Amino acid sequence: MSKKSKKPSGTKAERLLEETTFYVDDCLGKSVALSLREAGWKTEWHRDHFQRDNVLDVEIYDYIGPKNWVMLTKDNKLRRNEEEVVKLVLCNLRVFSLSRNDMNSQQMVDAFLNHARAIGRLLKNEPAPFIAYVKSDSVEVPAQVRQRIATIQQTLLDSDSE
Repeated sequence: MSKKSKKPSGTKAERLLEETTFYVDDCLGKSVALSLREAGWKTEWHRDHFQRDNVLDVEIYDYIGPKNWVMLTKDNKLRRNEEEVVKLVLCNLRVFSLSRNDMNSQQMVDAFLNHARAIGRLLKNEPAPFIAYVKSDSVEVPAQVRQRIATIQQTLLDSDSE
């Protein structure tokens, strides 16, 4: 007869969060990567994989996409750059971007950790690719961003069928 574990099992979203590797963009800094790692997140910092400063974002997407890593950034211009959004779709990326650029390292870490459950739920429920924004009170994929990604996906499907 087997004994039941006394430790409650985590939700699927919590387990997914624990199993996910997060690529920490250079703009967030090494201290953010290390602090999240100390909090139990699996993190990979940009400079551990790219030694030069002038790496194009599309090169990063090509690198992390096949690894199924989730990108953490504060690059709010991402959604406005057509080439980057198309590449993000092609690489099937999942991106969480801080909605504010004026945060110090500890505030950035706190923003991600305070929304860990919401990030886990989004990883569980939102199909890739997506760009989610981590705000002070929520984590969301804005409707216009979701629509833009869907339009790009449809355009790519249409061009494949021609």
